[in-house]
Amino acid sequence: MTLNKNMMNLIVAAFVATIFLNLVSTGHTAEPRRVVVEIRGFKFVPQRPALAPGDIVVWINKDIVPHTVTAKDGSWDSDLIEVGKQWTTKITRGMATDYFCAYHPMMKAGFSVSPTPAASIQTPPNRSGIASTQVPANTEPTR
Repeated sequence: MTLNKNMMNLIVAAFVATIFLNLVSTGHTAEPRRVVVEIRGFKFVPQRPALAPGDIVVWINKDIVPHTVTAKDGSWDSDLIEVGKQWTTKITRGMATDYFCAYHPMMKAGFSVSPTPAASIQTPPNRSGIASTQVPANTEPTR
């Protein structure tokens, strides 16, 4: 009976170790976050969220005129985002982080990209005390 109990403990330990090693070796990380940046009052809010590769950012135009979200280096662009519409993109390593509105160049913002897994990053509130908001993971990107 003791041999069977010891054997069972050994099997359970091997099973747990196999699962742990599999998770570590496959680079399993937390689910990506969805972060909302509002366009309002001719500003991007929050102005500089902390993001990680894989995060999804949704820019929602809550202003009175159309805007764009355009990388400073021109490597990515939302095209026109009409009032009440949104644009979504996925953050990647090496992605340009500074952006502006092509129609209103004084509107500038950016984001930082950390190699830290998405779930462990806390986006601090901006100067006005507004933190980024998360939207449900089943939200589909729209234009």
